Amino acid sequence: MGELTVQVKYEADLAKLPFGNILHKGLDHTRRGHTGIYVNYETNDWNYRSFLVWLQDHIPEYALTYSELAALNPRNMASLNIKAARLVHDRDKKIVKKGEIGELVLHGLIRDVYGTEPLITKVFYKSHPTENVKGFDCVHVIFNDETQEIDSLWFGEAKFWTKTDGAINSAFKSVKGFLEAKKMQKEFLTVRNHLDDKNPAKQQAEKLLSEYTSLDEIKAKLCVPVMIAYESEVTGKHSKVDEAFLEAIEAELQTNIDAFLNKFKLDEDLDVDIHVFFLPLHDKDKTVEMFKEHIDSLQGSKAIY
Repeated sequence: MGELTVQVKYEADLAKLPFGNILHKGLDHTRRGHTGIYVNYETNDWNYRSFLVWLQDHIPEYALTYSELAALNPRNMASLNIKAARLVHDRDKKIVKKGEIGELVLHGLIRDVYGTEPLITKVFYKSHPTENVKGFDCVHVIFNDETQEIDSLWFGEAKFWTKTDGAINSAFKSVKGFLEAKKMQKEFLTVRNHLDDKNPAKQQAEKLLSEYTSLDEIKAKLCVPVMIAYESEVTGKHSKVDEAFLEAIEAELQTNIDAFLNKFKLDEDLDVDIHVFFLPLHDKDKTVEMFKEHIDSLQGSKAIY
């Protein structure tokens, strides 16, 4: 008898990520998947520059509407990039109390790895650019252009923390709370109210998230990606990606993945697809501060704006 072939539900393309990856397991019949992501080193330090460039590349799609992106051209490119940066972070406010950097990382990971597309921009959930984003941290879809159907719906949760145990517990509370019927219906209503008229997935999204659609049908297409970035004990002890680093970071990531899977067991309260990304950082506070400085610079001269 030949080996049993396990059908993976979502096709991943890890080659699109500019970072290393290990311990990847695609979502299959177990309904749980995981990926460990690691950033390399530059001049004996964690590669902050490469990480920030990757974040910058994803800001427009994360912050701008479908209509704005469709209208992007050489004449309005600068102003729209400035608008996107401002929506992510107001440079006159502290960013340490905000979750945009984690949400941006989550957006970039599922966009690059699974080819998802934003259904709405989460900044639309803000009544003012200085308020925290409400609800889930991203709303993406995989839209089939040939069938004009939504193959899967992605509602994600991001945690940019120092310790993994607290991040896992917080993510569990958020995801479990969202899966309560009343909260799901409220979130779907909010999404429907913010769909862009020019988004080709709008009609199917309205149909899928309609009050007349059974939550069972929606949950059958729902995937919850969880991104946990944390301050790693391993990254600070190394200065290059070699066998010693890979062995140590794999052991650390495996421990974190095991803890996550033990918490997010498949049961009637968590009967959806869940994929976790773990991203070990070197220094969380330094990463946040460098991100703040970088995104401040993208907002143009204060003399003009």
